[in-house]
Parts: sequence; C-alpha cells; structure tokens
Amino acid sequence: MQQSTVTLIVALVGIIGTLGGVFIGQRMSQTWQREQWIRDKRNEEFRELLMALADSLRVEMTMYAGAVMGADQQRLLVDTHSNTMRTIRSRIFVADLVERCQIELRWSQAIDAHQKSLDVVPLARTFAMIRGEIVTEAIKKTQKLADVRKDR
Repeated sequence: MQQSTVTLIVALVGIIGTLGGVFIGQRMSQTWQREQWIRDKRNEEFRELLMALADSLRVEMTMYAGAVMGADQQRLLVDTHSNTMRTIRSRIFVADLVERCQIELRWSQAIDAHQKSLDVVPLARTFAMIRGEIVTEAIKKTQKLADVRKDR
C-alpha cells in the first residue's frame, strides 16, 4: 500500500472518529437535558400538589364550631377545594404517586369528615401523612435520577 493511501485512511478514520465523538456527546447531552427537564417538571408538580393541599387545609381550618361563614367565605371554600381537586387530578409526571397513595380519595374523605365534625386534628393528620408521602417520593425520585446520571 502506498504512503498516500495510508495517510488518507488514517485521515478518514480521524475524521469519522471526531464526528462520531461529537455525535455521541450531543446524544448524551440531549439525554441528560431531557432527564433534567423531567426531574424539574416532577418537582414542579410535587410543589403544586403540596401548595394546593396546603391551601385547602388553610381554608378548611376557617371552619370551626360557632363560626358564621359569609357568602364570600363559602365561595372561597368551594373554589379552593375545586382547585385542589383539579390540581390532584391534572398531575402528569406524578400521576403514579397520586394514584398509588390515593391522594384524591383520602383528601376528599378528610374534608368530608372535617365538615361533619369540625375536628381539625384528623384533617391535619391526614394532611401531614399525605405531605410526608409526597416529600419522601420527591426526594427519592430526585435521588434515583441523580444516581442514574452518576452511573453513566
């Protein structure tokens, strides 16, 4: 084989190797960016879910024995619970947690029980349990995605 042919082959291998490296690097970067985007969206949904439940708890706690609720307070109560249920039902990235932990059912039952008894302790307890499950899941999922990233 002639020297020019060997030089040409080596040059082609170098070019192909460089382009292959760039392509692989770009694919890895896109994969990481997508994982980061999913992680960010999950965390955003966890945060929105917690905020909706906390708002619902705050508004529900304005109901107590002897309290007189005006039309505005009643409207606020209905609107807040409606928004909370919409938030619970509209989760995409954390739908697995919402379904598995039966958040909608448990929160609805806690609200109903509170409105009948006006005892805030069981409502606050249910909120704390659901909140703990959400926070635990958020931390676990974030850590799991970070571990997967490290392993690559």
